[in-house]
Amino acid sequence: MIKKKRLVLVLLVLALVSYWLLSQKSAVPVVPVKIVSRTAAGLPDSVVVSSGPEYRRSAVATWFLGQHNRPIWTEPVKAKVLDLNKTFGGLKIAAVGGGMQTLSFTLLDSAGRTYALRSVNKDPTSVLSPFWQKTWLGDFVRDQTSGANPYGALIVPVLAQATGIAHAHPQLRYVRPNDPLFRPFAARAAGKLFLLEEKHQNHPRHYPGLESARAIVDTETFLKNYSQSRTHRIATDQYLKCRLFDFLIGDWDRHNGQWMWAVYPRDSITWYVPIPKDRDQAFCNYRDGLLPWLATQNWAMPKFGQFSGALTNVYGLMVNAAFLDSLVLRQVPWQNFKNTAHQLQQALPDTTINRAVQQLPASVYRLVGEEIKKNLKKRRNQLPRAAQQFYQLLKQPQRKLLKR
Repeated sequence: MIKKKRLVLVLLVLALVSYWLLSQKSAVPVVPVKIVSRTAAGLPDSVVVSSGPEYRRSAVATWFLGQHNRPIWTEPVKAKVLDLNKTFGGLKIAAVGGGMQTLSFTLLDSAGRTYALRSVNKDPTSVLSPFWQKTWLGDFVRDQTSGANPYGALIVPVLAQATGIAHAHPQLRYVRPNDPLFRPFAARAAGKLFLLEEKHQNHPRHYPGLESARAIVDTETFLKNYSQSRTHRIATDQYLKCRLFDFLIGDWDRHNGQWMWAVYPRDSITWYVPIPKDRDQAFCNYRDGLLPWLATQNWAMPKFGQFSGALTNVYGLMVNAAFLDSLVLRQVPWQNFKNTAHQLQQALPDTTINRAVQQLPASVYRLVGEEIKKNLKKRRNQLPRAAQQFYQLLKQPQRKLLKR
């Protein structure tokens, strides 16, 4: 009882410290938007802007709250201004949505192809009740968005292409404040950075490498068909490759909604090939700082990881995908895990990793590019060991794996 009281007291003190730190305003001025070039009509064509100046904190605050990826969020980057009328032959807004954190627009071109325009900055407080959203806890959760890498998704295509994994082609875009096409959404979209990429939900003929597929379906449809007939099967080796690739880039957020599936009929069998999407949590850094360190221990929320040169948090990288991992990979022999890890290593020489990281905005590359390259190469070299840990964890009873 005494130990519990002490723990409650410690947590209360930490909560009060967090509240005080989050209430402090940074003395460092916010860099305004700088127009780099204009169109012939005089409208901004490209700008320099930072994606999250609000994440700037003092040294004391970062000791408690974590340094995370704050330098990346506050670093000004160059981005093209989005012009819906000229992008991909002309786009129109078909729907507005997004998950619990992201503002997302579904865009449609004249050929019927769909694209996603997803906000770089997030607001994860919707996972909290309305009461807690307005407290220090809401401020803390919002501040921890700084652990994500706002431009990590730009690194993925080169790596995925080299390894034979389906992927989108995100582009960084800026929505100007006075864009009339975004006027109904100005409060949330104006003056913000977004990632524009294709959505894998149309006919496969629209996507290079998927032209021979019959259809593209979501995970719910795949699971329904998979459970109803033994003739519906998953390409397990491809899914395994995707998961070890997730480990490489530190992408822990691979829940059911983060996958689409290309459908390939072959004789009497219908095969489902995974298409990963939404790389918001690749290359994240959540575990530094006293409070985040406590919150990300194995007994708490281990999935919030740290992209470093040590590929050790295999269980944390499994948490959100535990159901699919167990369903698809439990019966796969160890030799497949071993072979897939070696295949990924061979497909990702240093030159490919270097080229991938160079896709970051130039100013961010100068800031963290060398460190990310170094960590990627170290993690690549550790893939066989991570594959072995992955295999061993999957051999645990399913109930224990899902509830651990």
